[in-house]
Amino acid sequence: MPSVCDETVWPDGLEDSFWAYERALMSDDVGAMGELFAARPTTLRGDPGGLLVGHEQISAFRRVRGGAPPREVVDVHVQVVDDTAALVVAVTAPAKGGRGLQTQLWRRVDGRWQVSSAHVSPPPSTFDPSVWRVVGDPFAPATGEGLLDGVSLAVEDGVDLAEVDPLLAAGACVRGITRAGSGGAVNAVIPAARPGTVTATAVALGAATVGVIADAGARTLSSAAYQGLWAVRGPEGVGVLARRPEVLASVLARLTADDQPEPSEVECVEWTSSVAPHVWTDDADLDRAEEALRSLGDRAARSGRSLVIEPVPGECPGLRVRLVDSGRESRVLDTLAEPV
Repeated sequence: MPSVCDETVWPDGLEDSFWAYERALMSDDVGAMGELFAARPTTLRGDPGGLLVGHEQISAFRRVRGGAPPREVVDVHVQVVDDTAALVVAVTAPAKGGRGLQTQLWRRVDGRWQVSSAHVSPPPSTFDPSVWRVVGDPFAPATGEGLLDGVSLAVEDGVDLAEVDPLLAAGACVRGITRAGSGGAVNAVIPAARPGTVTATAVALGAATVGVIADAGARTLSSAAYQGLWAVRGPEGVGVLARRPEVLASVLARLTADDQPEPSEVECVEWTSSVAPHVWTDDADLDRAEEALRSLGDRAARSGRSLVIEPVPGECPGLRVRLVDSGRESRVLDTLAEPV
């Protein structure tokens, strides 16, 4: 049994509730955890992946996450606020190593102790295997200088590194090789939402400036927008993700042939989704929404154009889609800067 590192005595009944929650967490008893969290729209649960607000969101997250990693509680600190509230901070020892923290504000309502607010801090990670297959500082250095000086690339496993040679020649470097697919990565913008692709997570978290993905399908690119990223699918199908449109424009210009003619009139299409991309959203809803994006992508491929996706922030994020002719840097940059 871990030590209680505060001279304050547990309020009556709170110690039993605290350990009941810990047992439920380790056995992934979603129902018991739900009973021990306040059933209110203001109940909070935060971790490095973001903040969940309300009992409904928290419960939905637990139903799909597949349980918490095994751990032991090694120290507990208790600070009593009053007869109906207490702050409990626990030091945890995950089975994989390191030390984490769990902070809970417990409140007693109608004789029952329940968590009103919680925050979980895992041990610091020196390497995230859910994102990277291999990483360096850098993994592959720049081979030249130019407009992309200081830009780092997260290149998805399966992309031929020869495809990013024009970017390296312009000053970019490869930060590392990301795992293909979505894996166990988090959405850096919307807690418990689909990440779309691990590479998008690496870019959204700031681990790399630009992501390069092999299979730039509709679901991948739309989910990237749900992480607050701009995305483009070139005529060859390779996808590029970035946090800022001017960076995306510079990368797109380097990936297109220098002898391309100036682009003709640019076609802009606006399509805004009303479907929040949470992991508990019905897949059929996302399928219907992304079918519209897929049809636009097919049009882009047939016409040799690039499909550019702009994120639209909000509780239910949306997208603005542009079909852009490949052309020289200045014209592409202007196009990306234009409002739809």
